[in-house]
Amino acid sequence: MKYTYENFRFEFEEDLDMVNIVFELHFTEPKELIVPKFITFRYIYKYIAKKNAALATYIDKLRSGIPGYGPNEIKLINMLNNDHIDLFDWTQKWYEEGGWAKAEFEQWEKIVKRSPEEQQKLEETVAMLDKRYDNMAKSIKRSRECCNELEKAVTTVILKFYPEIMESNSDIIHEFGYLFVSEIQDIENKAQQLRQKAMDANENLKKICKKTIYGKRTY
Repeated sequence: MKYTYENFRFEFEEDLDMVNIVFELHFTEPKELIVPKFITFRYIYKYIAKKNAALATYIDKLRSGIPGYGPNEIKLINMLNNDHIDLFDWTQKWYEEGGWAKAEFEQWEKIVKRSPEEQQKLEETVAMLDKRYDNMAKSIKRSRECCNELEKAVTTVILKFYPEIMESNSDIIHEFGYLFVSEIQDIENKAQQLRQKAMDANENLKKICKKTIYGKRTY
């Protein structure tokens, strides 16, 4: 099989703060065929960790220095680009080592031969999955933003009463930066659970009111 890698680019998922690496395989043998591909950055990071521990450690250090909750992949990718770390090259090495070209060529060849009915069914399935994905992404974004706001509020109050913390050495300041991480995540998680209970209760109330209006009140 002969193919080349074309059109490498990053795809940013703002709500999830995650990055996909997108590219195409341009086959010339056994016949001409273009196969679109994408892989999440986390998989490439795992591959880098296996092949180059020093680079993985450096990436970890960069990531740990980014404030806020969540994967922080978008900021991290920009930092790696500024350092001229070629993630596209790492992606190509990962794919070559996997040896998936033949299987994916055959799979994509079947996909392009789908009947109109099969294509419609697939598009309906994709639309359904996209809707679920969007809802999940919004939930994750809300959770991350809530944690960030909680941390800002807690930090402001603590430093108002204990300003000596920020006047100390870098080790103590660094420790303070991670002091309430688990507690803040726990508070947000409990608030999220309470929100779900409230939404369920409101939905049940709507059902009772609807039955009452139509003279079919039941409990």
